[in-house]
This record gives sequence, C-alpha cells and structure tokens, in this order.
Amino acid sequence: MGASPVVVGAAASWPRVMRGVWGGDMVHVPCPVVGGRPVPRASAGEGVCVTSTGWFLAVALLCLVVSVALQISANFLNDYADGVRGVDRDRGVPDASSAGAPVRLVASGTSPRFVLHAALSAVAVAMLAGITVVVLTGHMLLLAVGALCAIMAWAYSGGRRPGAYRGWGEAMAFLFFGPVACVGTQWALMGGLGSVGGLDPSSVMLSIVPGCCSACLMMVNNLRDRESDGAMGKRTLMVRMGEDQGAVLFALSMAVATVVPVLLFALTRPWSRLGLTSCGVTSSGDRACSGPSPAVTVGFWLMSVLLVALLSQAIAGVVAVRRRLWRRAFLLCVGVSASSALVLSLCVLIA
Repeated sequence: MGASPVVVGAAASWPRVMRGVWGGDMVHVPCPVVGGRPVPRASAGEGVCVTSTGWFLAVALLCLVVSVALQISANFLNDYADGVRGVDRDRGVPDASSAGAPVRLVASGTSPRFVLHAALSAVAVAMLAGITVVVLTGHMLLLAVGALCAIMAWAYSGGRRPGAYRGWGEAMAFLFFGPVACVGTQWALMGGLGSVGGLDPSSVMLSIVPGCCSACLMMVNNLRDRESDGAMGKRTLMVRMGEDQGAVLFALSMAVATVVPVLLFALTRPWSRLGLTSCGVTSSGDRACSGPSPAVTVGFWLMSVLLVALLSQAIAGVVAVRRRLWRRAFLLCVGVSASSALVLSLCVLIA
C-alpha cells in the first residue's frame, strides 16, 4: 500500500518536470545532481535547468523506499505494541477460516525486543533514504516531514495514548499513505511548491485515491478484529461505529477510490488520441502521415482493462465485507490500490 501514493506522485510529476519547451533565447543547462534546482536568472538569459531521467528515477525510487519502509515499521510497531499489551494473544497460530486473521509475531512467541528492533531497522532505512532525497533535492523541510511520519508510525500504536486505540487509525492511514506520501513525492521531484510550474492542485487531489485505499485496508482489519479489540479495550473506529456503519464507510471510501480514476479517464479522453495523425512533407517532396504512437494505443487499452478490473475488484470488495470474508476483502483492497494507481498514472502520462 505504501507504493501506490509514490507511483501516483511520480507520474503526476513527470509531465511537469521531464516535458517542456527548451531552447529559444534562454540557456537551459543540466540541473545539478545534488542540492536541487537553482533559481534561473532571467536577466542573465538563464532558463529552467533540464532534469535528467536518471536523477528523476533515483529520487522517485528513494521516495518509494521511504514510504514502504515506514509502512513496514508501522506494522512491526503495531505487532509489538499489541503483543506486549496482550491484544493479540489469540493470534499465535494460523487462522484457516474465512476471517483469515494473520499470525502476529509477538503472539506466536517471537521476542518483543526482536520485533521492536526490526521496526527500528525499517525506520533507519527510511531515514537513510529520506536523507539521500534531501541531499539530492536540497529541500530541508522534507526532513521535518520524514521525522513527523516516523513519530506518527510510533504514535499509531505506541505510547500511553496510541491513536489506533482511540479510533484514529483509518484517518492516519489515509493522511500519511495518501496526501503526505503523494504530495511529498511530487514536492521532491518538482523542486518544491513554487518551481517547475508549481504543484498542480488537480494532482494533489489524486492523492485522495491511495489514501482511501489505505483507509479501506485498515477498515477491513479493524472490522475483522472488532469483537476482540472491543473486549481488550482497543476502541478502534470500527468498534465505535459498529459493523453495519463500518461497512457503509468502507463502501463509501471504496467508491471514492473508484470514481476518481473513472472521472479522470473520462476527462482526459485518452481515446481521442487514437485517431490523431501527424502529416508533413518528406525530403523527396512527398506528403506523408503517421498515426498515433504505439505507446498511446497500448496505454489506452491497458487503461481500459485496468478500469474494468478496478470496478470489478471494488464491487467484489464491498460484497466480501458484507459477507465477512475478510481475507478476500483484504486482497481485493490491495488489488484496487494497485489498479487505481496504474490508471491514474497512465491517464496523467498519456494526457
């Protein structure tokens, strides 16, 4: 789930960073590898520097490492905190039922200290990748964002008043694995909010989709564990709302994660590019025309297939939650997250 917002953020950044009109009277030099993009001096005839593909992909990959490592650390910290509190005492053996509750490490006998060290190791990996992003981009404020994410990963289930025990789990999953990860990736790649054309508000709205998918995944887990969590005093949002209202909230969140990609597909109208032709005159004086590039054609049909898969998975996910088929609902949430991220990315890249 941590990969989807980074993929969407990187795709939204690509057209604004890697495509442009270079040349003319302005001088466009290659961007430096470290330190970020310098402010062009118009009086000296300097234009926006040209970003290399390697730099873009390296920063995007590092952002992906940060997001995934923080997700892993949050999972380990949750396992550790619930284990030492005894919340997962019945989760030490595999569950073969349709509920599909996974085995928890501490409950199965793994040393709590080992699980905590694994969580801290994942945080260290995220910090190392994040510091490298700051070195490459020059955005010191990203350090504060990364530190906040690490703190909230602990605050989710650790400390005296963990957020997961007070009904904030879904909101935290939505925020940090939606807008924060997606916008943070765009910020790193586009040089901040004020350069390379600025941060497009429409691309910020796309971050709602991976956020909703992350929240849906959290809802499935908390709906599955609602009774045991309530008995142990873990007042998650699903415990507070009840199963029926929780299922409604899940369906609404899944609808948002599905409708936004469909609307973007309709607004960008990628099918309109299938009939585009470009004509010109060859060196011999003959007139020649060519159709759309293979990338456009393949991208359109791939988006069409992904949209069908997205709609099917979303509907099946809502049905699975209603039938209390938690393992199936979990897998379908992962599928919706991947399909929606790919549809959004392709729409932005092909448009």
